Amino acid sequence: KPILFWPFKSKARKGLEERSSPLTQLFSTFNRIENLVLDRVTKSTIGNNVFDNAISTLGYVLIEKLEVSDSELDRKLQKRIIKLTQKHHIKHVSIYTLKCDQNGIRDFVFKLTKMGATVNIYEYVVKENYYKEVLNYFHRPREFWNNMASLLKKEGVSLSLATIKDDNFITKMCRCNVRTHIICKPIDC
Repeated sequence: KPILFWPFKSKARKGLEERSSPLTQLFSTFNRIENLVLDRVTKSTIGNNVFDNAISTLGYVLIEKLEVSDSELDRKLQKRIIKLTQKHHIKHVSIYTLKCDQNGIRDFVFKLTKMGATVNIYEYVVKENYYKEVLNYFHRPREFWNNMASLLKKEGVSLSLATIKDDNFITKMCRCNVRTHIICKPIDC
């Protein structure tokens, strides 16, 4: 069953001593978490601290899958996802976003796949743009992603791109109005 929590740092101080929060103590009893969902992390009232607080609250419990949704996958968010993936040995990372920083995406994907993670990045759009002709994917033409796939292949990473216009696009597995799906994984998978 899912456990929902709001990962505020809550440490009670007693003199100079700090006691772990009740949530940290609770999560320390788990062997693993099947799926951790962090939704709209930079738009929340506590901002990017969601990741810092999740990292400290969850301790060292293994996480099988991480799902993150936010309006932009910028470098700051990429670094936090890498840190969380590394600490918790996450094997599947799914990201739902409107746009991403393409300049850092190659390094981001490379680092995650070298840790053994499969990376799914979903581009969602506002409903009125959902069925418009797709010429750009994350604000870049298909050629950009084909070149990215060639570069990553040389580094041992496969990148596949599918859109709502493609036969292999599976709409059932996507939440919200997803029109583009990028999947990256180590070639040996």
